[in-house]
Amino acid sequence: MQVNNLRDLSDRFVTVVRQLCRLTYIARLNEWQGLDMTVPQIKTLILIEHLGPLRMGAIASYLGSGLSTTTTIVDRLVKKQLVQRDSDPNDRRVVICELTSKGRDATELFWDHLKTKALMLSDQWEVDQFEKVVQALELIWGTEEALQSASDSAPPIVSQSPGAKSSAL
Repeated sequence: MQVNNLRDLSDRFVTVVRQLCRLTYIARLNEWQGLDMTVPQIKTLILIEHLGPLRMGAIASYLGSGLSTTTTIVDRLVKKQLVQRDSDPNDRRVVICELTSKGRDATELFWDHLKTKALMLSDQWEVDQFEKVVQALELIWGTEEALQSASDSAPPIVSQSPGAKSSAL
């Protein structure tokens, strides 16, 4: 009986996670639609916003694309003035990409929309329900961070910018 209960809980958990991912993914696409950007460009922008300045090779690794494809993606973000490229002072062959102020503003606007949607949901809950939801999400996030730390599979980060997060997307 306990095995079936665990299986049922696992199925319910996976279903809820899948629905939340779909909900946030669709909302994200709707928010970015007006920026005239491709999905790889959006991924690159969010990646740099999340991790801070990155080497071109690290971006390519995260995206699972070749260096030439990544360079094209970054070129377009540079033309939109969302990303800037700089050479590493210690090795001019190394290209470091970081958000411009316009890029930070664009990502902040995106997260503000998500915050508004999240607060609309939380306004529907009693305080004790809200506390349980926050605790559950903190548990999920803490577990994900621990798994990421244990795997050490992330490409190296050039440097942390103020407010950049150190965990995985």
